[in-house]
Amino acid sequence: MVARGKNRNSKTLNMKLRDDDLMLIGKYKGRPMKDVPASYLLWWYYDKLESDSLINMSLTFKLIRGYIKDNLQSLIERKSVEYNEWKSNNIQQH
Repeated sequence: MVARGKNRNSKTLNMKLRDDDLMLIGKYKGRPMKDVPASYLLWWYYDKLESDSLINMSLTFKLIRGYIKDNLQSLIERKSVEYNEWKSNNIQQH
């Protein structure tokens, strides 16, 4: 987790998750963010995080939401790749 801002003790502190930071909660807790399936992160974003008011979100939820928003386009692309790999593996098994 990286802290960005003019002064680390300031109220304007802006914390962000990076790819190597660990997922903080849920099914993939403890895994690097870059290794959490894109479909899972997008599910969080669209079904869980966007439905809740930012005012009521804990810092943990805000950090995850920020990571997803910062990486939204690449996550959408990655989801497509993950799906194609899954589809290819399942077709080969039958």
